[in-house]
Amino acid sequence: MLHTSIRMTNTNVMTRPVCPGLLQPITEADLEASALLYNSLPRIHSGMRVETAHVTKLLELINKHEMQGLLGLHLLHKHDDIANGTIRLESDLGVMSGSWSKAAPIDSIHLRSIHPVAFRYMPQENRLAPFEFAEGPSSTMFSDQHHEFFTEFSRYLDKHHLSNDLALEIAPFGADGHRQECTAEVEVENNGTVVLPKSMVNSTSFLPTGWFDLVLSEDSDTPPAGQTWAKLVNTSHKVFTNKQFGTPDEIVAELLKAGIIKL
Repeated sequence: MLHTSIRMTNTNVMTRPVCPGLLQPITEADLEASALLYNSLPRIHSGMRVETAHVTKLLELINKHEMQGLLGLHLLHKHDDIANGTIRLESDLGVMSGSWSKAAPIDSIHLRSIHPVAFRYMPQENRLAPFEFAEGPSSTMFSDQHHEFFTEFSRYLDKHHLSNDLALEIAPFGADGHRQECTAEVEVENNGTVVLPKSMVNSTSFLPTGWFDLVLSEDSDTPPAGQTWAKLVNTSHKVFTNKQFGTPDEIVAELLKAGIIKL
């Protein structure tokens, strides 16, 4: 019985992962499950770290399969919890370069009007499960020929016990990471997060949360961060407000007024 059990486990490890939103269409069930998955993630904090060696190895794997500029790595974290029946949805700010990510009700969303952008590997299910989404169709298309990459990526996370630390992420707007300015997330109380070019954010400390580029500088052996989280001066690292903002113009104006960002 022991021999049979081990053989079954090995067979499961070798199985291709299920990849909704990457190799299969997403379903309403995927959206429903994403709130629970998102809320189960560790809340972001200034002490979060992941070994540089693993970041480098996984970026090398992405490059090996010629998917640089299409996919990257995401430090697994959440911000404020979202309600059941909602998803974490990113939309373009429009008024300037950047995006706004907040909870959106599932019953107001058409499946073809969004695409997943972040995927957590679930070892027990052998599944890359989506937990964050963005408006519009994906600019990155995958096919069955990419299954080898998703399998190798999942195996690496499983082998090194990283499924609670790192996730797979679609590169923002499918852009080439070499040409995209690093961004910073700014948390706004009860209003989600605003993601802006890092140079616009008035903070002296940033936590790396995403990596898309393996090119190293002469004075560093660490892959450059493509995304960061802005650590603000208060202990919660949030912008506090009692307002609910309905438009990008309103939230950007509030951040400018508070001196959190600059034009």
